[in-house]
Amino acid sequence: METLNKTYYKIIAYKWIICLILIIFNISYILVILNKKSIESLIIMFILNCIYYSFAIKGISGNNLIRNIFFILPTVFFLYAVSSPIIFVLNEYKPVVNYFYVDYNIVFETLKIYYFAYLIIIFGGIVFYRDMSVKNKVLIKVRNKRNICVNIFCYILILGTCEYFIIKYGTNIFNMSKTDILYGGNINAQLIHYINIVLVCFSYKILSNLIINKVNDKFSIFMISFYWIFSLTLGMRRELVLLILMLVFTYSIEKEKISKRIYIFITFILIYLLFYAFIRQDYYSLNENLGRVLYVSLAEFILPQYISYYYFVASSSLKYGVTYLYAFTQFIPRILYESKPINLGIQFIQQSGVNVGFAFNPIAEGLINFGKYSSLIVGILVLALMIYGREVYRKNNLIYIILLASSVDFNRGQFSVYLIDIIIIYFILRGFGISKPSITMQSNNKGENE
Repeated sequence: METLNKTYYKIIAYKWIICLILIIFNISYILVILNKKSIESLIIMFILNCIYYSFAIKGISGNNLIRNIFFILPTVFFLYAVSSPIIFVLNEYKPVVNYFYVDYNIVFETLKIYYFAYLIIIFGGIVFYRDMSVKNKVLIKVRNKRNICVNIFCYILILGTCEYFIIKYGTNIFNMSKTDILYGGNINAQLIHYINIVLVCFSYKILSNLIINKVNDKFSIFMISFYWIFSLTLGMRRELVLLILMLVFTYSIEKEKISKRIYIFITFILIYLLFYAFIRQDYYSLNENLGRVLYVSLAEFILPQYISYYYFVASSSLKYGVTYLYAFTQFIPRILYESKPINLGIQFIQQSGVNVGFAFNPIAEGLINFGKYSSLIVGILVLALMIYGREVYRKNNLIYIILLASSVDFNRGQFSVYLIDIIIIYFILRGFGISKPSITMQSNNKGENE
């Protein structure tokens, strides 16, 4: 007991030393940066804080960072925060799109909001981190009994969706942009998203069964491979990235350690998916400059922040958190609820007069709701998700895996949609035969798959 108390107090002391260094380091430079209004300096501070925090969490946890929500959520937030300003600087301080006014001051002030939110996240991450190790933990359970009805339903969904796109657009579909496919032919983009969510769950069921139970359902693997290759040729990467991340985190938790070869393979796949948009649309435009390549490839990271630029300037009455409650009205038919709030992305189109869809982001939603206090609210929200992930990790790894994999969606969509997607994915997976495990610190018996 005395040894445990000493270890506990050592960790507490280590945490506060880290926090003290973090505070001194940032106060020393923030005053200079804010006076100079230098985007480059603020980006450098962002990067240094990210590196420092990563080493701090590694030092506190000693665990594999790739499956640690206290590392994943802040890191993804960091990537979305700095991508657009970096491209702005590389583009000679000019915006990459000109749908509305963006200048140096707007980019700097918006980045400053992200920066202070990030400081709250990493400071809270160090203070509230707790040991997440679990003895004899059992990963999610996948039923080996083949659910014929689920499989047949998903096969039909795969073939039907592919056939629908081919009939509607013909072979020209492979030369069209994703925007033209989803919005140029009066297709219900939300319906396509939820079809993809169902197939993400089906794919995860089949492939996690292979990882955990070594069950190789070759025909199902062929069908899901066919669908995701088809989907990728249409430029639809979002749900495929979600599936890949779910499998990566599942493998990481199941295997405890990941070999370097697996790391290299995963990194290659993710980089390929990032640059796939450029490869698909501009493969023969070999004279394109580096800025163009980066913009087309990283648009998913860059464009969401432009909504933050817009709402930083746009004046409107604050909503004081109402948009976070939209999840409760998401599936109520408008015929039953005529004043049902519309999606924030559509609200943005109506307010800005821009006939182009941009993915929303947590800072933009924070600006709409709380104005100048958005850094504080968003920082606390991300920290709350991290603490919830810490607690749920011991009880339900399935929810934990979904939370980790959805970290990208959190940074490129409104919170209510992000929340609804997590709930839907969880219950579809449960319906498909994946169940939560029983995990206890005292258990000495390894759980067995059903």
